[in-house]
Amino acid sequence: MKFLNREHRFYTVGLDIYKPYLVKAKKDGTHDDYVLCDIRYAPVKEKSFDVILDIEVIEHLDKTDGAKLLRNIERLARRQIIISTHVHKCEQGVCDNNPYQKHKCLWGLGELLSFGYTVKGVGFKGMFGKDGIAYRTPLIFRRYYMFYGFLREY
Repeated sequence: MKFLNREHRFYTVGLDIYKPYLVKAKKDGTHDDYVLCDIRYAPVKEKSFDVILDIEVIEHLDKTDGAKLLRNIERLARRQIIISTHVHKCEQGVCDNNPYQKHKCLWGLGELLSFGYTVKGVGFKGMFGKDGIAYRTPLIFRRYYMFYGFLREY
């Protein structure tokens, strides 16, 4: 978000379930406001955000909870939802002492299409995972990689 909003043209809100990540984001000035919550049940009123960026989140939930996530962000978005997630299995356990970092499932193309999302593929097979190219890439560059970009506009 710091990169996307470097000219401070947008009011941004960071939501996360893991408090240390919000503390770091606040210290770094990533957003204008911060909410500690589970996005599946975010305490935010309907249509509060023009755009929701859901970056690398859905793979951390099982299918039932992933569907709850999608329904909730659809409730919160006025104009657009952008989701990125893995195309291929990418094993990941607990990271940064954050139990929510474990990958639980992979969402297929058809599944997200069935929710009404348009799909834009980015990246390539073999990029991620512990044996992937991105794993061996310096950390500063890893943040710019994505797999699938799912887009839903209203």
